[in-house]
Amino acid sequence: MGQGRWPGNPHPTAPRTRRARLTKDPIAREGPTVAGSEPVTSPDQHKPGHRKAGQIGAVLSALALLAMICGNHEGRVEDIWLIGLAALLLIIVIGDVVLRRSGLRS
Repeated sequence: MGQGRWPGNPHPTAPRTRRARLTKDPIAREGPTVAGSEPVTSPDQHKPGHRKAGQIGAVLSALALLAMICGNHEGRVEDIWLIGLAALLLIIVIGDVVLRRSGLRS
């Protein structure tokens, strides 16, 4: 580095020194200790959700998307998108049901 003035070295002839660590405690540098296998969650995550309402809403949305195929459009690109999005919604709902039955999701 040059001998000129810069914000970190106000005196051009002063030698550069390393900054001291803010703490000498090695445990404090690692972060706070948390219970071994207990996950850290917020109180909002413990509230029960409306799982059934979400599943019913997804199925109804998929049916509405499939009903839009009977529109006044001529191209098939819209049909592909509508079918694809409806299938994606149904796959997500089916996957959620399967994972909850097998106990992989709570």
